[in-house]
Amino acid sequence: YWAVGIVASFYAFSSWALIEGNGGPDAIAAAEADPDNFMVNTAQQYLGMLGRDLTTGFWFISVFACALAFHNIASRYAFALGQSGVFSKRLGEVHGRHGAPSNASLAITVASFVAMGIFAALQLDPVLQIFGPLG
Repeated sequence: YWAVGIVASFYAFSSWALIEGNGGPDAIAAAEADPDNFMVNTAQQYLGMLGRDLTTGFWFISVFACALAFHNIASRYAFALGQSGVFSKRLGEVHGRHGAPSNASLAITVASFVAMGIFAALQLDPVLQIFGPLG
């Protein structure tokens, strides 16, 4: 409960600061004008280029962490469904030496690349049409 409370408090404070930093009600217009850079532009306005660069770096690290966590969860689900016979039994097998669900992980990797290929072919905006709605 503490962890969820701390994260929720930090999220609420960060959201408030981002809105107030862009003029309160004017924040919506600023976000609509440049949704890809709304957060980093605000950081640059108050902290300069170092703030923008740090915000960009933290953003990429957090997106990578989210993608890694999603991949791990999806692989574990595929592994469990492979073990129970819902998916192919091969997905429920572990690596002989490492004991990791490598077959399930590989299947999720392939499925991810197929999905990214479809999104790219449809020319979907990564921020507005993929990351937010699918998050």
